[in-house]
Amino acid sequence: MSFDTNDTNDESDVVTRLVLGWLQTFETAKTRNAYASDIGLEPDARRWPGAPRNPRLSPLAFLPWMRDRGIDPLTVTRIDLLAWLHAQSAAGRPTTTRSRQFYSVCSLYRFLRGEGVTTVNPNDMVNTKTMKLTGKGGAERTTRPLTVAQIKAMFTAVRLDGTAHRERNLAILGVLSATGCRAAELVGLDLDHYWRESPAGPGKLRLHRKGGKWHTITVPAYEADLIDAYLRVRIDPQQSNEIALRGDVSNQTSPRRAMFTTRRGQRMSADVIQPMLNRIAALPTPDHSKQLVREAFRTLSPLIGSIHPHQFRHAYAVTAARNGQSVTQIQADLGHESLTTTQRYLSQAAEEDGSAAPTVSAIYHAGEELTLLPNEHP
Repeated sequence: MSFDTNDTNDESDVVTRLVLGWLQTFETAKTRNAYASDIGLEPDARRWPGAPRNPRLSPLAFLPWMRDRGIDPLTVTRIDLLAWLHAQSAAGRPTTTRSRQFYSVCSLYRFLRGEGVTTVNPNDMVNTKTMKLTGKGGAERTTRPLTVAQIKAMFTAVRLDGTAHRERNLAILGVLSATGCRAAELVGLDLDHYWRESPAGPGKLRLHRKGGKWHTITVPAYEADLIDAYLRVRIDPQQSNEIALRGDVSNQTSPRRAMFTTRRGQRMSADVIQPMLNRIAALPTPDHSKQLVREAFRTLSPLIGSIHPHQFRHAYAVTAARNGQSVTQIQADLGHESLTTTQRYLSQAAEEDGSAAPTVSAIYHAGEELTLLPNEHP
């Protein structure tokens, strides 16, 4: 399968529409155009809203560079990626530019892996700080888990959100903290991937894991309530413009309905989760009338700009292990193929049966003040 957007065969058209589907996960034309420029997709004003009419496509952009060398990006290797980055360096492009473009490539591949068309993960292949090859999972070793106090403070902060997305952001925070799922798994959720047998009981989420595997996880009652509250006000698109994916070559719109949507009703991108979390962290103020909010400000202010969704994943593992959950159970919860990956997340662990999710949720919300904050309704 080729990414050459000049081809007219059906197979290439499927990939072109996959890439265009990825671009449509971004809300603004400026963002879509920046990502399209970084990966080297030739813009066409008829293909997505806001595309420039007279673009200048660099031969060093990712897709043209790979195409000119006969490399299929769906099976790209670490050596190919490093060669592309070094070509940019030889052309005098600064490290910041190379890192930004590599980030764009990683974003595209997260989407493509979610659609099941490739298993390539550039983020596991190259360290953009040194531009050297790295082993699988190398980026995760430097991730610092959030503490229980920090996660509690995030829940306080998100309740200060005065936008229309307050309930959505609460639900996202709940799912990230209580399940340890990846950001890509979170935004890949459809409405029919969630169910709850009892209004007061836990819920279930069906996640699309790495490698195309599916895994059902428990959502504790507290977080299920947050999801239900969000679904009551969830924004639906007035007109579906979601591109048919997963190899569907027809021009019909996809029947999939995203759980977490943007203000335009489109599926969220994994790349918007980190800036969303950092905006939430900046909501508490030092002069707020409630002590709980002032404490949240002191806890979160040093973290603003650096909070990453993967820190919730690490926090899940560490919190569960410190409270008696077995390493093998945490491995199953997080969907790690290797127990070694799980063990890297942990400071200590003990053997015990049962899902860790109820334990983690109870720890996060123990003794939580239920006093209503501004804009919060009973």
